[in-house]
Amino acid sequence: MPIFLMKRPRIVDRQLSSNKWLILGGLAIFSLQGCGGNLQNKGSNTFPEEFVRGFNKGCTESSTAKLGQAGAEKFCSCSIAEFQKKYNYDEFKKVAQEAQNNKPAPEYVSILTECAKQAGAGS
Repeated sequence: MPIFLMKRPRIVDRQLSSNKWLILGGLAIFSLQGCGGNLQNKGSNTFPEEFVRGFNKGCTESSTAKLGQAGAEKFCSCSIAEFQKKYNYDEFKKVAQEAQNNKPAPEYVSILTECAKQAGAGS
C-alpha cells in the first residue's frame, strides 16, 4: 500500500491537535513576513537577515499570549535556529507552504513542538 494511503497513528493525530496552535502560529509568522522573491538564499542554511528579523518579530507577537514574553522569545529563537539547521531558505518556504495547506511535514511539527517544550509550553 502506498505510504500516502496509510492511516496516521493516533498519537500523531493527538500531537497535531495539541500543537495546532504552534503550527498555525508558525504559519501566521511565515505568511506575515512575505517571504517573497526579493530575498534570496545565498546557498547556505542561513536565512536572509531581513526574514529572520521579521520572523522573530511576528513570532514573538503571536506567541506572547500563550507563552509570555520570555517564553515567546525563547520559542521563536529556537524555532528559527532549528529551521535553519534543517532547511535551506528555499526548502523552508516549500515546507511552510505545505504546512499552510494543512500538510505539515513531521520535521516541521517536531521542531515547533520541541521549541515550545523548551520555552515552557504545557508546563
